[in-house]
Amino acid sequence: VYITVLLISIPNSVATSIYVYVNFMPASDALIVTGQVSWQFIHGLPPFIYLALKKSIRNITLRAIRLGK
Repeated sequence: VYITVLLISIPNSVATSIYVYVNFMPASDALIVTGQVSWQFIHGLPPFIYLALKKSIRNITLRAIRLGK
């Protein structure tokens, strides 16, 4: 559970920190792109983390797409 929470929370913390920084200080284009990519990870990465780390969710998903037992 700790690893799952950590993998989901890190991109969230990075994106939040970058967006707060950009609101108050001038930022480079690379920092803005990093913030945008982190924002996309927040919304797209958790399902893949759950599938990789949670056996029950993985089994249910494989059965739903008829690839599991």
